[in-house]
Amino acid sequence: MSKAVIVILCVSLAGIQAVHGVSVADYKELRERLLANYSTSVRPVLDQDYTLFVYVAIYLADINEVDVVRQNMLTTAYLELEWKDELLQWDEKSTGIYDLYFKQVYMNSLFGLTAKLL
Repeated sequence: MSKAVIVILCVSLAGIQAVHGVSVADYKELRERLLANYSTSVRPVLDQDYTLFVYVAIYLADINEVDVVRQNMLTTAYLELEWKDELLQWDEKSTGIYDLYFKQVYMNSLFGLTAKLL
């Protein structure tokens, strides 16, 4: 074997890392453990005296209608809300699970806004 082939083989083997798969049962067990005492009516912070910081973004998708005389504008937009739920924390390295998706978690109360720009 030539030295170049040996070097390439050693370099490529050095970059190989073990990959451990996570089973569906592991996901289900973690999900059930996290939601065992979870309540959607409790703010998702460990200390209820702390502020829950919410990232808010709005994406304008379309301007549907503009009424210059009445000074009204109708738009379609997408609202994104993001926060850290301290009650749904786990050790990602030990479980091998980095993302979980939930439907029955805390949701901030939303209310409709009508804004008139001057």
